[in-house]
Amino acid sequence: MAEIVHFPRPAPRLVWSPAETDSFAFLEANADGRENVAKALEHLSSAGLELACINLLSLRDDGDVTERVSEEVLTGICHALIAVIDARGCRNDDRALRNAAARTIADREGMSHGN
Repeated sequence: MAEIVHFPRPAPRLVWSPAETDSFAFLEANADGRENVAKALEHLSSAGLELACINLLSLRDDGDVTERVSEEVLTGICHALIAVIDARGCRNDDRALRNAAARTIADREGMSHGN
């Protein structure tokens, strides 16, 4: 049987290139995007729970549902919308919608705080 010859392995070393730097920026942006999506889901789930309750009450009472939707639900939906826009990178096309949602939040929170 032939003898096994062991060759020395070179020590690993880090080599940086502009392409890797771009990929690190992409990964960081990707992580921020995932965080924004998680925020959006959190806001939507809290608003969705209240909207489901409102839906059940409206089915039972046949009343006007607009009176039952609270300011917190509207604010939560606007926060979710902003988080989704931020997750997409807040493109120029989305900027007007993001600003409108931010104004709505400021108005609603100002009303709830007596401002």
